[in-house]
Amino acid sequence: MEEKDDIYKNLVTLLKLFKNRPYHLAKFLIDKKALTDKFSKDILSSSKLSDLEENKNQKPVYFSSISQMEDYFQSILETKSVKAKTVGQIEKELNQKLDELLKDEKYEDAACIRDYMVMKGFKRKFKF
Repeated sequence: MEEKDDIYKNLVTLLKLFKNRPYHLAKFLIDKKALTDKFSKDILSSSKLSDLEENKNQKPVYFSSISQMEDYFQSILETKSVKAKTVGQIEKELNQKLDELLKDEKYEDAACIRDYMVMKGFKRKFKF
């Protein structure tokens, strides 16, 4: 554990040396092959990083906790592949939502879901 702490401390010191020079830091890390293949691929495929680059005049992000900061930086590198849902999955989800709304006595919202299901030809499955 002590070695890990030393690496952490020395890495922080190294990063501080590149203060206000992100291009130099990026080149240094790439030249030294400091990034794993997975991390490099995550950076390349991150749509959020591309959006941030396009909006260079974006205001700084402030965090109220360390966990909020970690979640933010983790979300930047997440690549979500959207899987298309089958008709059966959609029908099941709509029936579940309709059951929830009826249970919570939200009849107007339930009516909207019911109307949508009728319009799209989904069958109502009752729970017994």
